[in-house]
Amino acid sequence: MTTTPTPAAGDPAARPTVRCQAVTRVHPGGTQALRGIDLDVAAGEMVAVMGPSGSGKSTLLQIIGGLDTPSGGTVEVCGELISALSEARRALLRRRRIGYLFQSFNLIPNLSVADNVELPILLAGDGAGAARRRRGELLAQLGVAEHAAKSPATLSGGQQQRVALARAVANHPDVLLADEPTGSLDTAAARDVMTLLAEHHATGQTIVLVTHDHRVAAAADRVVTLRDGLVVDAVEVGPGSPPGLPPLLPIADPFSAVQPGARS
Repeated sequence: MTTTPTPAAGDPAARPTVRCQAVTRVHPGGTQALRGIDLDVAAGEMVAVMGPSGSGKSTLLQIIGGLDTPSGGTVEVCGELISALSEARRALLRRRRIGYLFQSFNLIPNLSVADNVELPILLAGDGAGAARRRRGELLAQLGVAEHAAKSPATLSGGQQQRVALARAVANHPDVLLADEPTGSLDTAAARDVMTLLAEHHATGQTIVLVTHDHRVAAAADRVVTLRDGLVVDAVEVGPGSPPGLPPLLPIADPFSAVQPGARS
């Protein structure tokens, strides 16, 4: 099944930001994680990828982000054929154009919160002054500025995910990839993180997220379902949120029926 949105002629989203064509991935040992995935993601679109454990969701996200390479097919990100790039070139593309939000946060434990956010800005080649200003803006925006000097280990899960999100968007990435961004969070923290993602999406941020949670998927423009390494369904949730407008689906509502303190 091809899962390609159909933007109007002349729409700037007509050229996909992400394009996967016939993507396969066979792991060592012969396990076939992906069996021929076709997926286009338009500029400014939020796509949620769902499916049971082992369906290939995280593998697909890693391939889009250049953390893994396909066994077959092609992957284009921001006009670059990332599937054909060397590891060094993929790393450069990730620094400049791709943000990655991990379920396990992946913050560097021996760096402060501020340094975790500042590091990717410095690696991208910006000066120290610009990096400090950007980190300050992001930590304030995400409500964790008072924790700037602390170790990530002293923060709650929700606070760590906020810091991880600040790091992921520090370089104004064209594409933000999020792997189970609420998977290890309680309901309140999950709602906060999804609200922050929706705010970035409302400014025109392209987002591809993997989730098992239908409440999280409800915030996306489109939901793509994988099973056994294949796309088995693709549903338009709504017409999307044009840049500068709030999301059509309020983020708090999908979580409102969950009792406080329940795990997502």
